[in-house]
Amino acid sequence: PSEEQDAVIMSAIHAIKAGDHGVKDAVIDVAQELMARGAQGIIPGCTELSLVVPAGSLSVPVFDPLSILAERAVSLARGR
Repeated sequence: PSEEQDAVIMSAIHAIKAGDHGVKDAVIDVAQELMARGAQGIIPGCTELSLVVPAGSLSVPVFDPLSILAERAVSLARGR
């Protein structure tokens, strides 16, 4: 992301931590700008971002790191 997009995302993270999920549109706008520049998937790398950009919310795959880690932990615990 650009510096401006990074600032939007950081503000959104702070807002989500404060309980304000009304920043979803701003986060989606940044994701769509990245997609317009060729992004073929989005990784909401901060746990809070996954709350406002769930899988299926964009026209490209959204990879939730926390879900991926949780699924892997369960697989390892089951011996797979």
